[in-house]
Amino acid sequence: MGKSGWKCIVVFSLFVLTFGIISAQLILNQDLPKGNIMNITNESFAEHILNQPVELNIMKSSMRTLASSVNTITIIWPEPGYYYITDEMLLWIMTKNPSTCTYSFNSGPEVGMIGNETNKTDHSEFIPGLVDNMASDEPYFVDFYCDDGSGVITDYTYFWINTSELDKYVLRANQGKWNYLSSEQAWYAEYEGLLDVYLAYYRNGENDVYDKIGILIFSNKTSLDNFKKNLTDEYSSNLSVQVIGGKNFYTFYDEGKFLGWSSGNYFILNRVYSYGNSTPVDLSTPNDIINPYLEKYPNDLRIGTCGDGKVNIYNLDGKKEECDKNQESISCGINIGECKPGVKIRKCNTDCTWQAYGACNATTAKTEVCYDNKDNDCDGIIDENCERFLILSPNRSFYNTTNILLSVNGTYNFSKLGYSDNPETYFKFNLLCSNCKNYSGLKTFKEGNHTLIANGTLANGTKIINHTKFVVDTKKPQFSTIKPSSLKYTNGSDFFIKYSEENCNNLILNVNGSDIKTISCKSGKSINESFFQNLSKYNNQTVYYKFKMIDKAGNAYESRTTNIKVDTKSPEIKNLKVEKSLIGTYIIFNMTILNEDKYSLYKIEYLDNLSSSTINPTWKSLCTSLKPGNICYKKVYSKAGNHNIIIRARDDAGNSDSKIVNLKI
Repeated sequence: MGKSGWKCIVVFSLFVLTFGIISAQLILNQDLPKGNIMNITNESFAEHILNQPVELNIMKSSMRTLASSVNTITIIWPEPGYYYITDEMLLWIMTKNPSTCTYSFNSGPEVGMIGNETNKTDHSEFIPGLVDNMASDEPYFVDFYCDDGSGVITDYTYFWINTSELDKYVLRANQGKWNYLSSEQAWYAEYEGLLDVYLAYYRNGENDVYDKIGILIFSNKTSLDNFKKNLTDEYSSNLSVQVIGGKNFYTFYDEGKFLGWSSGNYFILNRVYSYGNSTPVDLSTPNDIINPYLEKYPNDLRIGTCGDGKVNIYNLDGKKEECDKNQESISCGINIGECKPGVKIRKCNTDCTWQAYGACNATTAKTEVCYDNKDNDCDGIIDENCERFLILSPNRSFYNTTNILLSVNGTYNFSKLGYSDNPETYFKFNLLCSNCKNYSGLKTFKEGNHTLIANGTLANGTKIINHTKFVVDTKKPQFSTIKPSSLKYTNGSDFFIKYSEENCNNLILNVNGSDIKTISCKSGKSINESFFQNLSKYNNQTVYYKFKMIDKAGNAYESRTTNIKVDTKSPEIKNLKVEKSLIGTYIIFNMTILNEDKYSLYKIEYLDNLSSSTINPTWKSLCTSLKPGNICYKKVYSKAGNHNIIIRARDDAGNSDSKIVNLKI
């Protein structure tokens, strides 16, 4: 039996187990436009048809089938206009009379469909290897043709395919000796926490041995735990825990052997099966598939729980409680100031009884340390009971002046109050006042970075300090190069500026007096910034532009104003003729170049990929100016052989057009 035959049977039988366990009722979302997945897949379309009223099928058939009072086609699957998360599509139609049916996929050749051997009114087939076409406005089309002996009737359907979702969950590639066949989203809705089911199919070489991976996605751990409990209740007599490669798996039997494990909010099912093979086959654990899926979904299946006092099927030996969940933790401590919460941990004894909780590892309160700007004793107050003073100014990170207000406010009288500027490189105590609490006045600070340390000495000799950092920036940036150059053609792709500025904040492109682009710029010396700007609205105009720069201190500077010519329309090669000469081995080029004149055209050139020529051919010039009528005509010598020639026209703005011709000399 061919692939379609075994897949039709397997696709119905295998999924029964998954949804038999959870007794899920599929809830259909019908009549959705493109952009919504039809909530029916290859696995569940049988139930979908059972839910369709007979009158609806009759009405659909009469509306979508060419007129025939004798025979009709009813398209069961796929529903037209939906998208499907799969890379293999089932085609299923029914005819009123016994018929021979074919289909054509995307206007391709007709392919026969498998018919019911008893009454030949049921016809199906699979289309494999479908690729994602969600970004396209063109769906996949399928045309059906059926003949009951009295004449051919036709019908059609169309659909989109989305495979991007598959790549999030399944491995769509060969796994060791297992060849990848197909995958699909088998179901989605929400039933007792189950959100999605994804399936993937593999085949072992040329044998009739297959593997199916199922990924069940739950909304939360509680729903997953309930699912596992239902699983153990349903298959208690045929369920055990098997250790494979140091990992724990559910092993259970339901007309075949299944493996399962949990990972986060996922439950992964695996089954190896054989169809149509009368000789013994190897149905052992497929490690080639299990191992890559374990890497994607690490095993976290539990076989016992410490302290519940139960003996159950999760236990490897079936007699005593296993303790793989070997510790628990609870929060402790507070989260105030420098105090940070921690945990207390208790561990599971070998007899599955809990030990007492250990000590809390939280960060606890300490004695308050003055002037470190921290709440060391975790009472919600920083540096309480400490003499202090505040630096009210400088209070900004950047200044564009060297005269800056220095303002200090204390809580106690100081015998001396002063400051030091950048003491790590030049220590000098500058006295502000004596026997005072406050000071405010203008001070001069040099260009560059500053660390200001305010020093206060109390009457008892205790020294109190506070500090702040700021930058003085009064220098203008240096603009060394700007492009495009004056009166040059541009299409907006070659804007460039080279500058030096230590505290650059924003760089602005201004065209004809309007700021049309702003970027965050880098700081430093000899910085290169280049970018593209769409100038299509200025096409065929001469405009002026300049760069404006704003530094972090708020200074604004401008480059010189430059006039440029805007050309955003590409040259167009028309009436191209490339011919061999009647005498000698010459090639004659003749073409018309549109959208250019003698001022804007840069060059027409060609690249000859002659099969007998040397490696890496170079571009050669044809025309740098045009004859009347915008004609480029050139006769060039060449060698005999097969020529693959690329012709390219470029203008001074950087726009281009190219054509490819093949010629034999």
